[in-house]
Amino acid sequence: MSSNRNADGLLSRIKPMLAMVLALVATASVSADDQVNTNTLASGAEVVLNGVGEARELTGSLYLGALYLEHRSNNPEVVATSIWSKRIAMRISAEKLYGRRLGQLWRERIAINSDRKLVTDLGKEIMQFVDAFKDTYIKGDEIDIDFTPDKGTTISVNGTQIAKIKKPELYEVLLRAWVGDKPPTAQFKVGVMGNADDATAIALQQQFAALKPTAKRIAETSTWAKKAEIASGG
Repeated sequence: MSSNRNADGLLSRIKPMLAMVLALVATASVSADDQVNTNTLASGAEVVLNGVGEARELTGSLYLGALYLEHRSNNPEVVATSIWSKRIAMRISAEKLYGRRLGQLWRERIAINSDRKLVTDLGKEIMQFVDAFKDTYIKGDEIDIDFTPDKGTTISVNGTQIAKIKKPELYEVLLRAWVGDKPPTAQFKVGVMGNADDATAIALQQQFAALKPTAKRIAETSTWAKKAEIASGG
């Protein structure tokens, strides 16, 4: 009898604590979802969050990457080849990330995750893409790489468009760089494909949502559009 009373007493103390933990988790989930669950592209197309992953090196975190699609999918082939509106969203988590290094990371992943002939055929477009990352990025910078079926790929930094590449096939190799056989890390692919466990997914969404540029930084990077125009001879 005493044993039953002790168990009942312990349960009565645990229940309120458990309820509080569940409430906090639910609140965190809603908060993260509200901020990152959907995006609207410049074309007006609405895309939904497929998942978030963290790209890391031995030196630490580089960026949080989120993948947005018109229709969620955990099939890498569907993600890479479907003709949907899409967004690759990167939020810089390193204190500083040089553009040349970021471009190199993209070039390496593209080369080892896509068919060699396709990479060769897209040589000009891949170089245009890599060359777009010529500035230095800091923690909180937002890089959005959008695909619209009839318009191709656009790259924006903190809301300012810095490059546009029309050939639609480019976006396939960009996505394979994230969800192919050799992604930035295995856990990164798990995250962006929407296969992370609930606790990890919520934590990544919260980290992603927390990374934002300051008003001063937005104003500073707004001049990059002009620099890109001059560089391209526009």
